Amino acid sequence: MAETSDLRFGTQTRWRLDHRSISDVGGRLAAAQCDLASAVETALTSPTDFPSWDTAIVAGDKVVLIADPAAPQIDEVVGRVAEWFLAQSVSAENLAVVVGHSGDEAAEAIRARLTSSGVNINVQLHDPDDTDQISYLAADTSADAIYLNRLVVDADVVLPIGCARSNSALDGLGCFGTFPILSDRDTRAKFYRLDQLRTDGGRAALRDAASQAAWWLGVMAAMQVLPGGEGQVAGITSGILETSSAAVQTQFDQDWKTSDELSDLVIALVDGDAAEQSWLSVARAVFRATRNAKPGGSIVVCTELADLPGKALRRLGSHTKSQSDIENQIRKSREDDAIAAAVLLDATEDYHVYLASRLRRDTVERLRMGVIESEEQLQRLAGSLASCAIIR
Repeated sequence: MAETSDLRFGTQTRWRLDHRSISDVGGRLAAAQCDLASAVETALTSPTDFPSWDTAIVAGDKVVLIADPAAPQIDEVVGRVAEWFLAQSVSAENLAVVVGHSGDEAAEAIRARLTSSGVNINVQLHDPDDTDQISYLAADTSADAIYLNRLVVDADVVLPIGCARSNSALDGLGCFGTFPILSDRDTRAKFYRLDQLRTDGGRAALRDAASQAAWWLGVMAAMQVLPGGEGQVAGITSGILETSSAAVQTQFDQDWKTSDELSDLVIALVDGDAAEQSWLSVARAVFRATRNAKPGGSIVVCTELADLPGKALRRLGSHTKSQSDIENQIRKSREDDAIAAAVLLDATEDYHVYLASRLRRDTVERLRMGVIESEEQLQRLAGSLASCAIIR
């Protein structure tokens, strides 16, 4: 007997899937929503193992909020946090927001949200190529220089507001929220490399580097936004870095407890607004889906992605270079989409990968992926396979 499942992705798209064997991967957080105003208030006044944030501020302190553009409802979260600090007598001149790189839509949404409530503070979009924005912070234990956004380095109080991620996620490197997303181009390129991110040892080394940068910067605590379904907030955790990281991991461990059985078809749904419909989100979805798909099985990523592929992704369409040559070029790339290119190159070697998006068919096919253009096409693909798993 066939089961029916609702597939929701992006902000508007709703499909239905009928299949005789459907399993949901995760889903508890996707089904949860919180009272955002209350969650922000609690996170600021009652962090775990950390005093209320107003006690961490003295008159004249420069306070910088770091906004992770991947966090759901980041404009509303940052808006409420900014209003709270202003109510604690932090002046508008001493309060600023730095939005992580590639967060153009998030930065504009944050500015609009602040303007709507009469708040006029500096909102800066971090640019890893702008030397005027970058400042030397310190040297790590390997004697490598740590470079970070100048506004953050010069701040007296820094509060990262990040998107909570499992340690097993593609870029789940802790709740530090500053490094490498607010670093320079070369540092970011070292972090977003699949050969490091795919191994436990490599990920541990990157988490240690991020921890060192946070320590040198004086970041003691952070806020993490737990993503719920349809671009909503499932909850907010706040506290010292170790406690906050542990709390988030506990949430994800509970949410992602599933059978070890692999499926012939894995459908990964990328919901949320335009800021979340990115190639990095596609890479995260594919990376996660490979853990649930049978070798040689099929993976479908459903998005409302409209961004054209960048330079690194376009290398996947080369017909004049060998697989190893393309892999080496991507590994050396400093482009923002290099990690997405590496994940797709790796996945398409072992799986049939399809993409539902707003891109032209030929654009997607040049990236070694098949195209799903409708609910009916997805239904036909699913109908030809024995088992199906859905990642929400």
